[in-house]
Amino acid sequence: TAAAAALHSQGFAINGTGNASSFEYADNVIQYAPGSLSGAYALEAYVTGTTQIVESVDVPAGEVQLVLGSTYDGIAEN
Repeated sequence: TAAAAALHSQGFAINGTGNASSFEYADNVIQYAPGSLSGAYALEAYVTGTTQIVESVDVPAGEVQLVLGSTYDGIAEN
């Protein structure tokens, strides 16, 4: 996706892309594995639009996942 390519160009490792379980997201959501909050904050600095940060045991250790919502307005160049 364009978001994945833009994040990769900013130095993020992309482990895959896919569709969210729902297309009803208003806000962007960054899900992070327990202990990976700093990674979520690092990602949040690049994501435009209202973004929620949520811990999830379903996210593999050391990873964060981004779900784009309707407020998504691109990836900032920092």
